[in-house]
Amino acid sequence: MENLQETRRTARLLDLIWRISSQPRRWSRKHLAEHYRVSERQITKDLDLLRNGQYGLRFEIHRSLDGYFLDQVPRLPTASFAFEEALAMLLAIQAGRTLAGVDGEALAAAVGRLESLFPRELRPVLRAAEGDVADAPKREQMLAALHHAVGERRQVRIEYAATSHQGQVTERIIDPYAVIPYVKSWHVIAYCHLRQDVRIFKLDRVRRLNLLESHFAVPGDFDLAEFLTSGWGLMRGVTGPVEEVVLRFRPPAAAFVAEERWHKTQRIEREADGAILFRVTVTVTPELQHWVLKYGRDVEVLAPAHLREWVVAEARAVAAQGEHQGQAAAD
Repeated sequence: MENLQETRRTARLLDLIWRISSQPRRWSRKHLAEHYRVSERQITKDLDLLRNGQYGLRFEIHRSLDGYFLDQVPRLPTASFAFEEALAMLLAIQAGRTLAGVDGEALAAAVGRLESLFPRELRPVLRAAEGDVADAPKREQMLAALHHAVGERRQVRIEYAATSHQGQVTERIIDPYAVIPYVKSWHVIAYCHLRQDVRIFKLDRVRRLNLLESHFAVPGDFDLAEFLTSGWGLMRGVTGPVEEVVLRFRPPAAAFVAEERWHKTQRIEREADGAILFRVTVTVTPELQHWVLKYGRDVEVLAPAHLREWVVAEARAVAAQGEHQGQAAAD
């Protein structure tokens, strides 16, 4: 039990650092205590522990009227491995992939990163096959191959079933910039030579892939963080402009929306009746549309007009479907 409590506290300390550094002046001691379901006294002890350097790190955590913040986040030392150490780690991870309860996808990603450290001549020894993985279409194998491609800046040929074209499979050459997890899947941020644009590919829709010998360079003006935050969420389905979205949330939805950090550009104005005006500057994506729709009568779209029209049309369609089903049941 003692080890379990210590593990939970360690996880809480790491999460504390992340929340205070990524959302400065947002988290008060009371809010942190409520979030972690511990006492405010315990939060004080945790913060003191992070400040006093017991674990070799001294976080300069300060407090304002709105919440805690960091002047500077200490940089963790980078790790380097001797050949024997890297090989031992790689073999241990590969062995771990056969054990029940071990996240195969996370281990596949680790394998991909570790193998990229070895000289090209030794890589065939470290894995049974490289390149075409169509005969073994497991997600973790494709994930490992894509991490190789990202690390080595190698182009990839894929066969991809895009939902926007009723699942039609097309062959594409892509330059993979990054592989990231999102919700319950993995996605590849890549330049698509077929579409002549940077696109997001869901790993589960890749039917076949193989690594090519040709290499690519990431453009100097490409910013992954900017690309990911230009829209709402990760999903792309529209190529509209970045524009201001203005929503009015009424209670009780207003309180829930106001307490979260949904996007880096969001601004919130509180009104006397408990409602809020929520402003965000993004491209309107399907994820944003459905996020708005789920609040039903508790949200009013003030801008842009096309988002308001979409929400109204969807609401009418849902109402009409409900009436149709009700009549069918009555008959």
